[in-house]
Amino acid sequence: MPGKLSITHSSKLPNDPQIVRAYCEGRQFAKDGKSLVYASGVTGVVLDNNAIKWTAKIPGNGYEVNLVNAGESQQLSVSIGSGKIYVNLATDSSGVVTSTAAEVISTITANSAASEVIGAANEGASTGAGIPTVQGVTLTGSNFGQIVSDAGVAFAAGVASWTADPTGVVTQDCCALPYGGGHA
Repeated sequence: MPGKLSITHSSKLPNDPQIVRAYCEGRQFAKDGKSLVYASGVTGVVLDNNAIKWTAKIPGNGYEVNLVNAGESQQLSVSIGSGKIYVNLATDSSGVVTSTAAEVISTITANSAASEVIGAANEGASTGAGIPTVQGVTLTGSNFGQIVSDAGVAFAAGVASWTADPTGVVTQDCCALPYGGGHA
């Protein structure tokens, strides 16, 4: 079906059924008056002062955060893959982790690419002074059905729009189509 998907002053062709489905789910959220609940997860332990709460800024479940020891004499760094964030913890010349949870949180916050997709904060009474545990966590608890593209936030917030053709004439509701999820 020819068409145009408009997302806050930009356009994307709906060549991916997941994009169309994400729009339809987001529109249904807006129609139902729901607020998004973003997925989250925790690494570390509050009593060890290394507990970090990770909160997705992209709708859906399944985003992963991995705290990694990459070997000897490493600098604290962040890399982002498809649906995953890797935090390479700083280490000394023996490969012992030297980063604190507070430093990890600061690094995520300062990294523009990482902070667009995930938030990090001390969990509960954790001070952030402890050394993070090398571990991964899959974020869960979102009330949105899938991890979606960068447009997902716009869809779920109800600010994305659809027209059935580039001239703006709506001839069929994309959400009524099977690949649109059947939402009207």
